[in-house]
Amino acid sequence: MKTICCVISGVQVLFPCQPYPVQEEYMRKVIECLQKGVHGLLESPTGTGKTLSLLCSSLAWLESYKAQQQLSLIQNSRNNSSGILSDLKSALEGLVGNWDSGSNFMVPRIIYSSRTHSQLSQAIQELKRSNYRHVKSIVLGSRDQLCLHPEVSKAVNHTAKVYMCRAKVSSKTCHFYLNYEEKIASKSDYQDSSVLDIEDLITLGKKNVVCPYYAARHLKSRSDMIFTPYNYIIDPKSRRAHGIELQGNIVIFDEAHNIEGACEESMSFQLRSYDLALAITEITQTIEMIKDFDEKFSSSDSGAPDFTITDLSILKVMFCELEEVMDKEVSEISVKDGSKPGDYMIEILSKVELTAQKKDVVLDLLDKVILYHSTKSDNPWTSKGTGLQKFSDLLSVMFSRTSAETHRELDFKREFATKYKIFLQYETPLKSQSSADPWAVPAASSKRKPSWKMDCWCFSPELGMRDIVDRGVHSVILTSGTLSPLGPLINELGVSFPVTLENPHIIKDNQVFVGVVTCGPDGTPLNSSYQNRSNIKYISSLGRTICNFCRMVPDGLLVFFPSYSVMKSNVASWEESGIWQNLSGLKPLFMEPQGKDAFQESIEKYYSVIRDPNSKGATLLAVCRGKVSEGLDFADENARAVVITGLPFPPSMDPRVKMKMNYLNAIAKEKNRVCMAMTGMSYKLQEL
Repeated sequence: MKTICCVISGVQVLFPCQPYPVQEEYMRKVIECLQKGVHGLLESPTGTGKTLSLLCSSLAWLESYKAQQQLSLIQNSRNNSSGILSDLKSALEGLVGNWDSGSNFMVPRIIYSSRTHSQLSQAIQELKRSNYRHVKSIVLGSRDQLCLHPEVSKAVNHTAKVYMCRAKVSSKTCHFYLNYEEKIASKSDYQDSSVLDIEDLITLGKKNVVCPYYAARHLKSRSDMIFTPYNYIIDPKSRRAHGIELQGNIVIFDEAHNIEGACEESMSFQLRSYDLALAITEITQTIEMIKDFDEKFSSSDSGAPDFTITDLSILKVMFCELEEVMDKEVSEISVKDGSKPGDYMIEILSKVELTAQKKDVVLDLLDKVILYHSTKSDNPWTSKGTGLQKFSDLLSVMFSRTSAETHRELDFKREFATKYKIFLQYETPLKSQSSADPWAVPAASSKRKPSWKMDCWCFSPELGMRDIVDRGVHSVILTSGTLSPLGPLINELGVSFPVTLENPHIIKDNQVFVGVVTCGPDGTPLNSSYQNRSNIKYISSLGRTICNFCRMVPDGLLVFFPSYSVMKSNVASWEESGIWQNLSGLKPLFMEPQGKDAFQESIEKYYSVIRDPNSKGATLLAVCRGKVSEGLDFADENARAVVITGLPFPPSMDPRVKMKMNYLNAIAKEKNRVCMAMTGMSYKLQEL
């Protein structure tokens, strides 16, 4: 492999080819962030080699930094007459991510995150092809992806897998877990492999009978670079579950154009009447399960829970009181708007004496009960602690920032009052519960209480980003092909980004065409507004327009729709009118499926048709913001043209959209008021 050695900002960077000027500028900004220990917001369009530049520059800086610290240790050793050899040996040993016993510095790890595992896989492949493929790296995944145990892997949901896994680990009944530490330490497969992705971990796990999930967690401690989906970092629950340490480390968010929504989502939560009812049922079932232990055995006996019936009774009373409070609150919104201020949630929980001071005790007890309930119940119809887990997640998110020493309760309440909004509403009955169901109980004879849900929406991504930055990270780098305009993004995130970049594209204007097709071959306007999407003339004209694109465009063609429902309705109309048959005759057609397994199969078939030298190419129908729209490689012949048939605007009357708009308008008014006040003050000072 050809290697170009570039010296950028005093750091030697090994690049697989002569870098473009935009790549050099991008790497210079990355290194500036890391040298100064500040945060960066870097935009570089798709096709400029952003991922490769990011990996090479960050790892080059890390190796340079480690070399400098090792040299410093050697020089210090020479100044001390004793212990030179031992100090030299410790200096040359791996200084990865740990405090060195003889110094006051820490070598940071690089935590590289992207939105999906498919995007991470592409980044890992770039690393394997680079001159830094020797760097110890690991990718973190969930039990859904990594568990090999035949019983745990077939559990009904993620929560059940988590607690079944924990139970088998604690009882030493998982043979994949039992020998993972011994085999990882002794097997050359793990010691010699520098870069391990999900597939590598699973392959090695099956070969050596080693748990891939715990192997990844173990290998994380020896890695310079950790790859992870960025919800593992942003979500406080996931970060704690995967043992991701942020202090002193470098956090990189690639494909960070979704970071605002991800930060808001990570700090939001929902409570439903069903969740509370289920939690009460699970507590009741657990009480029945442990009666025998309370009556016949002592707490030291094997299998006995480490909580009592009294503990469970306290939890049950709390849930019942909360259910009663919420039913009363819901009854008062029948003719009113269900919107509430952010601190409404704090008031509701305080009525059942659940406060920030008590959250650790409650969370610890919930964790013990969920573990016991999900692993000890022999009834296949039980919920495996789903309701209790939902409430535990709610508390974890709600009180996630109260544990910080500088975060007082007053600040906590002020945050909720200003940056959260609550929406309380009755849930829409399911279609299966309608009167058309012959098994449904008539409404007149039903005594069932109406179900409700309470959404607690965070409208400030600053909270999620602050939760990361305030943990003492070395640097946070947000990068993507589309971040502009940077000013509003910085204001939304509420964090200082001293280093910014808006790179131009390497593609010239004469190499790409962007245009708007206003009407179809028959002259029908191609208006994809919500009111016009079901217009048969529009759908037919759109289909004929895509036929023309198929005739003109070689190789791969991507066609994006605003949603799955719009795509399916258009396809159904084309099948009925015969346009679908015309499209199929021009190029093989593929549709983006919603299922994960079916999606992977469909994409592989699309790629295989494109690679076939005798093929006319293929057309892939996809959805904006779907799986195809991000994280897949459509270089060269994979996509010679892209057609966007409409944009997925959010529904303007949706409560969350309306509240977000009101929130942003209130912020804008407050900023204008402050600016006017400051302007008036400056005039008065000038007069004085």
